[in-house]
Amino acid sequence: MNFVFLSPHFPPNFYRFCVALQKLGVNVLCIGDCGFGELRPELRAAPGWYYPGLCNRVAGFEGGWRDISV
Repeated sequence: MNFVFLSPHFPPNFYRFCVALQKLGVNVLCIGDCGFGELRPELRAAPGWYYPGLCNRVAGFEGGWRDISV
């Protein structure tokens, strides 16, 4: 099963959802507004895929959806 998680690093405790889903065998696909290196270590290990394209620009948001819908 795939699960798309928007902004997995905010609020700060939301990373726990991604980690728990990954432990249950779910493929966690994340779209966020910060770079991969800025994520806390537990969160960097959890997603099967991370797209740092969630931003105020519609083009970045649509690009992320286009990438995960393939």
